Amino acid sequence: MMTVLPPLTDTTSGSKKRRRSIEPVESSKILAMPLSISSSHVMPGNAIRNPTLLQPTHDKRHDDNETDGGDDDFLRRSLMGLSLQLKLKMILVEAWASDMNSVVMERNLFAIAKELAILKEMGIYEQHTCVRFLELARNRMVQLLEQTERQETLHMEAEQMWTMALIQAQETIHLSPHSPSGVSEFPLLSGFDASSREISVLWRAMSIARDRGAQLWHENKPEQALPFLLAADSYMKRFTLKYQRLKVDHAMVDTLQKPPCFHSKRRVTFAKEPQVMGVADAEVDRTPISPTKPSKLESLLLRTSREFPTPRF
Repeated sequence: MMTVLPPLTDTTSGSKKRRRSIEPVESSKILAMPLSISSSHVMPGNAIRNPTLLQPTHDKRHDDNETDGGDDDFLRRSLMGLSLQLKLKMILVEAWASDMNSVVMERNLFAIAKELAILKEMGIYEQHTCVRFLELARNRMVQLLEQTERQETLHMEAEQMWTMALIQAQETIHLSPHSPSGVSEFPLLSGFDASSREISVLWRAMSIARDRGAQLWHENKPEQALPFLLAADSYMKRFTLKYQRLKVDHAMVDTLQKPPCFHSKRRVTFAKEPQVMGVADAEVDRTPISPTKPSKLESLLLRTSREFPTPRF
């Protein structure tokens, strides 16, 4: 004869219906305990009476300063990342536009190195970031040249390119402002005048190709107009990329470079003898006034005694 034993009941599990606890429990203690113990954990009575003791106190000004510092650091990293992305994209676009010409690719890479050197001298980038970016960009250029049949390569290494660019950037920054070569379309970054000239040339080429293509298109010559329109579109894409890269660097300098603060020297002098401006009237009562709250009747009388200006009829 088989006997069925009653099921074992777990005293620690409790009922299936969960009841919201009004007792504050620290999350670190709950995670450190087993599940069966954490559900029945009870805090001391003193902590229940004063739940505010469990809340850590923070200095609001300290939190605001940390938030501002984090926002500034996030903005700095975002602008730096966007600038480097545009520079690398510009190098690749110019490489494809030149049909993988090694001379053009190396010249564009050296121009980027000079821009990074100028930004480094202004305190925007760190040297290891610039050198690492140049090594990455040069490796991409070498990979593209290996895919061509001409078997060309770049002659300058990234370290050598960075050293030459850093020397030229230091000469450019410390150049006399009265020199005619120091005048640029980009006032804060005087070493970007080559990029400004390239942007101007691309804009003129795009305008000429666009006008010529539109003229041939209106003359019902679409086959002759198509090459001009495609060239205008290519020039416009290159112009937009170069212009964006230039403006991002400009915005990065305006945002991250703090202008020097010049405090004017203030000198305070005192007279040798006190100067008497006048004699106070002794009959004037100068006792302090202690105003009281007016009663309802006094407030009503004050409101009804006001005279409002009325228009003349």
